[in-house]
Formats: sequence, C-alpha cells, structure tokens
Amino acid sequence: MCKRLIFLLSLILLNNSNVYSQEKLQPIGEEAYQVLLRFYQYDKDIPLDVRIVEKMDMDNCAREKIVFTGIRNSRVPSYLAIPKMGKPPYPVILLLYGMGQTKDDWWNKLRKANVGYFVIEELLAQGYAVFTMDYPYHGERISENEYENIYKAFIDGRKQWRVFDTVVTSCIEYRKAIDYLSTCAEIDSSRIGILGYSLGGVMSCCLSAVEPRIRVTVDCVGYSPDSIDYAPRIQQPILFMMAKKDTWYDERKCERLLENVGSQKKNLIWYDTGHSIPQEYSKEASKWFKEHL
Repeated sequence: MCKRLIFLLSLILLNNSNVYSQEKLQPIGEEAYQVLLRFYQYDKDIPLDVRIVEKMDMDNCAREKIVFTGIRNSRVPSYLAIPKMGKPPYPVILLLYGMGQTKDDWWNKLRKANVGYFVIEELLAQGYAVFTMDYPYHGERISENEYENIYKAFIDGRKQWRVFDTVVTSCIEYRKAIDYLSTCAEIDSSRIGILGYSLGGVMSCCLSAVEPRIRVTVDCVGYSPDSIDYAPRIQQPILFMMAKKDTWYDERKCERLLENVGSQKKNLIWYDTGHSIPQEYSKEASKWFKEHL
C-alpha cells in the first residue's frame, strides 16, 4: 500500500511540474515502463466470486447487474447487456465514463447532455454486448469517497490522489472483468473492444497498453500528459475523437500523442466543440469497431 501511495503521489508531482512541457513530451523508456507495468498486475488466484443480483429485460437488450471482487476486497457493481440483435457469441465493448459519473449514466436518456446514452443505443443495435462498472469512489461505491462527488474534490484541489488511484485500480478491475467475460457463453472473448469518454478515455489508453485481450480502442476526449507513456505500447487499432474547444488539451498535444501510438491502424477525428462532442460520435465509434473488431 505504501509503495502504491508513493507511486500515485509521484504522478501528481509529475503532472504539476514542467516535465511534460510541449517541447519535452517524450514517452518513458522501456525499463521505466516495466516498473510502471507492475502496478497493473493482480493476483489471478483470488476468486472473483461473481454474483448476478438483478436481471432486466429491456427494449434492446437483456441486462444483468453483476458484482465481483475487485481490489482491496471491494465489491464491484457492473452491468452486462446482451443485445437482442444478432446471435451469440457476441463481441463485447467495455465502456468507461468520465470522472464523477456512474455506470447508470450510460442508460440515462433524460440526463442533460448525456453523451453516453447514444453510444449504448448504437452498439446494442449493431449487435455488440456492452459492459460497464462503477469505478472506486463512483456510483454505488461513492461511500469510498465519504459520499462526495470525486469531481468536486478534484477541482477544488482535495483528494486529487484518489483520481490517480481510480485510474490504476479501475484498470485492474476491468482486467478482472475480462477474466469473467471470458467465461460467459454469450460473449466472444476474442473480440473485446473498449470505448472511454473523458477520464474513461485516458483509462482506455492505459488498458490498451497493459491488456493484450483488448483488440480495438476508441478514446473520446480523453487526454492526460501520462498517456504519452502508454502510447508506444498500444498495438491495437485506436481511434481518437477530440474536441477543438476542449480546455483539457490542445490540438498539438493530441497530434503528438497520435504520433507516438505504436499501432499502424490509428486515426484522429476532430469536432468543433467543447468537451461534450455531438452524438454522431457514436456512429463513428460503431464504424471503427465494425471495421477492426
């Protein structure tokens, strides 16, 4: 635990320093990356203890609420939705949302400016199963953050280290989720894709680098200075969908990130918007999955 905390604190220091200035933006070397990679490993001998606690028949899918054992003996609430289109086994897309959101936001049609609902609808209509879960400190796990929205704590400068812990821990727990999905008869475990939005986009890059079972990646408005360290290790097809008016990054940084991606199949689409990109992005994502998964 102490080693993990030191690592997370070092990430904060790096992100608040000039190490990642535009002129010096370079991935870490292989030796340093191997050290970094250790933080994403986990003990596969610890039972997942998967429980299906709810089944819901919806218009376009049959959705199961699942809980499994995550990191630090946590229980991870998740949704696995099996489409009514097509036939099993289905390819599956892992969905990762933004900071302070929840797994339920993907299904909330009434939520203002919901960028997730449309991609859920599109993927299920195209015959993809979808999986999403609550990160640490998010959704049904908000008690881990004293019931306070972590985005608020991050913006006002408190508990920022928990955001970095969210990234590392969630990546491990998504790897554990893949272990479970690989046992599901309805799922084609050789066809696993990932789509992340905002912080979820940052995590999609991390996961794509450390988890070879992910075959295709879509990163929506997710950028972090640390992403550059993972970029050369991303070998699967990856699509970035970024916004020109987003205040979290600029065009030059994203283009530099794309240049460093190891995959030969990569693309960057720009939208002339802020952090919330138009719902048409869902069709671009579906098209990318159809072409490469």
